[in-house]
Amino acid sequence: MDGLTMIQDDYRFPVEKMPLIAVRERAPGYADQEYRIPDTMQQAIVRTDTGEVLGTHSGKYNMVKHEDIVENIMEGVALADISNDYDHTIKVYENGAKLKGSFIFNDLIQKDPEVNDIIRFKVDYMNSYDGMWSIMVNAYGERLFCLNGCTSPESITHEKNRHTAGFDVKASAMQITQALKVFFNEKDRWDAWRKTKLSLENVQNVFTKTLAKPTTPTLTNKVNAKQLTQLMANYNNERNLLGNNKWAMYNAATYWATHAPDADANKHRVVVRRQDAVQKMLNHKLWEEMV
Repeated sequence: MDGLTMIQDDYRFPVEKMPLIAVRERAPGYADQEYRIPDTMQQAIVRTDTGEVLGTHSGKYNMVKHEDIVENIMEGVALADISNDYDHTIKVYENGAKLKGSFIFNDLIQKDPEVNDIIRFKVDYMNSYDGMWSIMVNAYGERLFCLNGCTSPESITHEKNRHTAGFDVKASAMQITQALKVFFNEKDRWDAWRKTKLSLENVQNVFTKTLAKPTTPTLTNKVNAKQLTQLMANYNNERNLLGNNKWAMYNAATYWATHAPDADANKHRVVVRRQDAVQKMLNHKLWEEMV
């Protein structure tokens, strides 16, 4: 479709930075003592239409509103001038504390001849008021076969801006343009992965030391068994379609990243965390040594 399709949640709600108050409770009949915390030390981000505190931050925090990020990214996509055939979706989470948007370019595609699949160019962006997400812009390929985000080692671009710095629209436009060039060069890499045969032992070893490695491993807890079981199940499904090769393992990992449990109330957080983990796996020496 030529133009813009936007499925959007309400992200234009009012927010303000407000001072924090320290309260010393006193005995019944006596007024509590209140002490204002200097803005240079700590401040709160308040959604004023609902009265909810969306986050607290240090004095150096620079609030960037969701609507400003959306407008800047739209301007960046327009400046990149790579296509007008895209769908644009916007979602907010946790009462508005987090925002994630996506541009899917319908005419910027690569074909996967093995499964008659198509991989589209996609740009995600994120912002948060609670400090959990930096301002992020992430460009990559997305398989249509299972709506599985294909994360490359470069991801293809993964820009992060802390809320203590500004957002450069022109720089983002240049990164999107460069990411598109990388996207069309990915075919050679993917083809090489298809030709790289693997054993189940090899696949399990790499998963064990990367994606299935606990956040805080100990002598008795060196692997997340549940996660490893899921990853190997994903690989078995993919190899039935793609064969015992690196391409199947790659898709098993990205499927895991983009398919967090539906029952998880924080599924959006899980997906972002897992995609970051897959990117790290693709840059790990064990992955590079699988040739």
